[in-house]
Amino acid sequence: MQILEGQLPTNHAWRLLLILSPGEPLHVSWALAERTVRSYSGELLVMVSTPPRQSDPFNFERRLAKARETISQVQTLWRGAAADLHTLIVETDRLDKAIRQVIQQASIELLLLQTDGPTWQMLDKLPCAVAAARCQPSS
Repeated sequence: MQILEGQLPTNHAWRLLLILSPGEPLHVSWALAERTVRSYSGELLVMVSTPPRQSDPFNFERRLAKARETISQVQTLWRGAAADLHTLIVETDRLDKAIRQVIQQASIELLLLQTDGPTWQMLDKLPCAVAAARCQPSS
């Protein structure tokens, strides 16, 4: 995992990690993360990941731009909130390992992710509580 933008928080606080995909709409998971962080007087860490540049060099900049758009949308929605917001854009070919690494390094208490995304199947043996939100109705 390489952090392309942002940095891990270092202070001690109750912290929720929200995993988003580049360009992913902020629906149920965003509302749940925001309310949970406020109720615990904690901090929110939002992580957006992109595959490594070498895996698809022609589309890397487009994916990075989408990740930046997602982070920008998060920052806009968070303005005026009493809690701290931290954001990360990471480049990784192993999202499960990157999630574990961030959970450990940032002392995450709760991981929240959408089951509509590609990350929901990597939940075994994580060192924190896990919540999953399904944002698209089943057909």
